[in-house]
Amino acid sequence: MAAPLLSKTRFVSGRQCLRRLWLEVHRGELRPPLDPVAEARLEAGQRVGELARECFPGGVLVEAPAWDHDEAVARTAELMADRRAPAIFEAGFLHDGVRLRTDVLERGRGGWRLIEVKSSTQPKEEHLWDVAVQRHVLAGCGVPVLSTGVMHINRDYVYDGRRHDPRELLLLSDVTPDVEPLLPEVPGALALQREVVADEREPEIPPGPHCFSPYDCPFFSYCAPDKHKHWIACLPGLRPDRFAELAAQGIEDISQIPDDFPLTGRQRKVRDAVRAGKIWVSERVGESLQRLTPPLLFFDFETIGPAIPRYAGVRPYQATPFQWSLHIVERDGRITHQGFLFDQDADPRRPVAESMLAALEREGVIVVYHAPFEIGVTEQLAQDLPDLAPRLLALLDRMVDLLVVVRDCYYHPDLLGSYSLKRVVPALVPDCAYEDLTIQQGEMASIIYLQMLEEADPARRDSLRRDLLEYCKRDTWATVRIWQELSRFAEARGDTG
Repeated sequence: MAAPLLSKTRFVSGRQCLRRLWLEVHRGELRPPLDPVAEARLEAGQRVGELARECFPGGVLVEAPAWDHDEAVARTAELMADRRAPAIFEAGFLHDGVRLRTDVLERGRGGWRLIEVKSSTQPKEEHLWDVAVQRHVLAGCGVPVLSTGVMHINRDYVYDGRRHDPRELLLLSDVTPDVEPLLPEVPGALALQREVVADEREPEIPPGPHCFSPYDCPFFSYCAPDKHKHWIACLPGLRPDRFAELAAQGIEDISQIPDDFPLTGRQRKVRDAVRAGKIWVSERVGESLQRLTPPLLFFDFETIGPAIPRYAGVRPYQATPFQWSLHIVERDGRITHQGFLFDQDADPRRPVAESMLAALEREGVIVVYHAPFEIGVTEQLAQDLPDLAPRLLALLDRMVDLLVVVRDCYYHPDLLGSYSLKRVVPALVPDCAYEDLTIQQGEMASIIYLQMLEEADPARRDSLRRDLLEYCKRDTWATVRIWQELSRFAEARGDTG
């Protein structure tokens, strides 16, 4: 039986973890299906790749399907021999047990330029290894490579509202000097990977920090079914060498980390909380809540930020708000809610800005969770809508970050050093958990919003709209409940600030 072939994707997986590589080859059925967020990222990457081809007029796509690599190799050879083809997309090669399809192969004087397309805003280390294995294969196939590059998103590109110009949207970074030093390591790495996948036995590689870097491994739940939430790898900011030192001592639970083991202040706080198995509340919680007296306006945005901008005047990945939610706690204790969702397929910035101003330009502190995000979105709205800028910027001085209060005054062992809303809510206010909602995270809300804009069925569109409104409303209600619980702690201590 022939040894399984590798690919550039498998090579990068093998560099992350040889066990992951073996599972991809031999136990692919263990990989969970892509969730909607991962599918959306994949589709976005494919769209960027399609736009990249427009940068090479006259280029020819090798249309052979992925399963028919022999056809791809043969068609590539024909196109390379035909000097009328200035560039080849998805060119196929096979060498040293690696089956390869290149994103772009551009013809040059006396050779070819190898170009990998990514939807990031700059080349990353894992991209360099991706390119390095391609260089190795092309060299083995006798293809002279003049240079290597990574084509990526130009973060400074501003969409003019017309057809996207890929030469402006995308930048080509020459990574030849960065790839050259890696080339001598590629043959040995491939030899090791071939040896691993040829073995019928699964490698015995214990889980560790490598499970999450540079990508979250899809096989983690298989490899680590017994790893509980207080596993040492979950300690925030733990360096791989520190993890290895603890693992070598047989320490797996955060609570078992010795007092004399070097930890940061944040890590020590997590260790002590897990060890004690109880929450910690600061004696100064009431003082920290002093500014948060009704009327209070609990506010939250939802945004989209696609790699390829959708609206004129927007940059790649720019957070563009399409909805907001507001819970108001009045002086007499009454709680009311307002929400806004722009559901037309047009630029939502002005409707969002005008509606939020109408709601927020009243008495009361504006309470947000993770203020840098809300502040950044508001500042961007002010920049994009100069006629509204003074009023929008005036809101910033009234914003108070509830996350800062939680971080300074409360800790639960289950937080594991994270104060994200989705981590704090189950611990502090479990009655506000998101499990009953169709949408349970912000990135999913962005995807659902774009789906709603493109949905033709009115009933389905209304359903998606309700899901979006309920999700954003839950976010602000959760912040109300967090404030209430912190206030209860303060009252129990007799600490009213």
